[in-house]
Amino acid sequence: MKKAGFLLGLTLLSLNFLFSKELGIDISYAQYLSHEDQPYLELYFAVNGNTLTFKPEKEGKAFNGGVDVTVVFRQEGQIKAADRFRILSPSIQDTSAINNVFIHQERFSLAAGTYDLELELGDMNDTAEHYSIKQQIEVESLSDQTNSSDLLILDSYKQADEQSKFTKSGYELIPMVSSGTYYFPQALNKLSFYLELYNLSQQLAEGEPYLLKYYIENSDNGEPLNEYASVSKKNASKIQPVLAAFNIKDLPTGNYNLVIEAVDRNNEILLRKKEFFFRRNNEAQPLAMGNTEDLNVSGTFVERIDNFDSIYTYVQYLFPISSEAEQNYQKSLLDSRDKGLMQKYFYAFWQRINPANPAEEWKKYHHEVKIANKLYGTRIQKGFMTARGLVYLKYGPPDMLEDRKFEPTMPPYQIWQYNQVTSKFAIQQTNRFFVFAEYEVSTNDYELVHSTAFGELFDSRWKYTMARRGNGGTGPDIDANSDQLSQDSYGSRLNNNMIFKSRSNSNW
Repeated sequence: MKKAGFLLGLTLLSLNFLFSKELGIDISYAQYLSHEDQPYLELYFAVNGNTLTFKPEKEGKAFNGGVDVTVVFRQEGQIKAADRFRILSPSIQDTSAINNVFIHQERFSLAAGTYDLELELGDMNDTAEHYSIKQQIEVESLSDQTNSSDLLILDSYKQADEQSKFTKSGYELIPMVSSGTYYFPQALNKLSFYLELYNLSQQLAEGEPYLLKYYIENSDNGEPLNEYASVSKKNASKIQPVLAAFNIKDLPTGNYNLVIEAVDRNNEILLRKKEFFFRRNNEAQPLAMGNTEDLNVSGTFVERIDNFDSIYTYVQYLFPISSEAEQNYQKSLLDSRDKGLMQKYFYAFWQRINPANPAEEWKKYHHEVKIANKLYGTRIQKGFMTARGLVYLKYGPPDMLEDRKFEPTMPPYQIWQYNQVTSKFAIQQTNRFFVFAEYEVSTNDYELVHSTAFGELFDSRWKYTMARRGNGGTGPDIDANSDQLSQDSYGSRLNNNMIFKSRSNSNW
């Protein structure tokens, strides 16, 4: 899939801002080629229903909300395509139980070239909720050589009963609209995808057989997972749709690539497409654990870690960059106090991260642990196990940090912003925030209050929580959805700080 200006995936942007009243919408796009060899673009919208303002319908007791959208494609200042539409929510009876995300899709025929995409988005029932986004995108020809569409990860698919905007190749395809990286939590056990291969008959003879392969590989080391692989025989044609799925119930937590390849009879790769995704699954055994008892660490960097206290501490250092299942396994190793097993596991862990040079990978991480211990340690806890230390080691240093120690009615707090999360220990994602508060002043013990990162603590009432706890539970007793939360009654810089201000004023 494509994206514009962001790190991975097809995601164009995400407006999931920190404040609960702001519009929550993910927008992404993918490119295809029509049977007439004309490229076209599909825009996908995923609207978070609980961020909309709902009002009663003209008749009856039902409520609805929606987003007004204007789309303009410009090329050298001239409008090449445009549309205006409204994305309506389903009618609901109870606005207190809004928790759904609804999907919308639009299609635009565009010649190959560079375009400025302009988007205007606004809550249909709240004129204050209005956003403008500009993004440059590239539309490829796709028709002049062997090529493919973007790889579309699906939320669901079924055989189509009738034609609709979501229909392709006889199926209704509902896209999974990503906010930067495709994320498959434990509750999702199916990875479905759609792709179109173009013009293989130009590289091969019409009808000549080739192999279509698709599989999942470990993104950290590029190793294919044999239990997640499929091969089928196809015949070269102008357009070859590919619709398939994997059962990922037993796929453990980790970083992965979905890979699709077309291979000729000489095993030459004609075309290759891949898409990164992150899987969280605390029930499946992580790939890093496996059976380490037969490992031989003689001659490796781990052989030199012969002191029991050192290897014990170093295994503890892995906690911040490990999944819950890995942490449980590490705790059992520590409880066993078996130095040999700890050495073998420690080597296997870093070999998985960097097979070519596990020692160098550990050296770099150990350096960061020392920094975390120095900056974030408290009187009773080493820095690597504090909230800020855990985030620092997993996500790296923030791109921007706002440190507020003296705010009216608020505890000391810090806001960390990550423009792009690129750490190999975390899900790759864009524009993520962490808010920490020091409820026990002068202890350097900051708790994580709220984050917009995948899998981290999310609290839509975080400002309310900080105000109450910062005043010993006696802060202002207002509803978390009140407009007061977006004002500065809680502190002169809580909303008007450089991070939030720069974000809300940005034109992305």
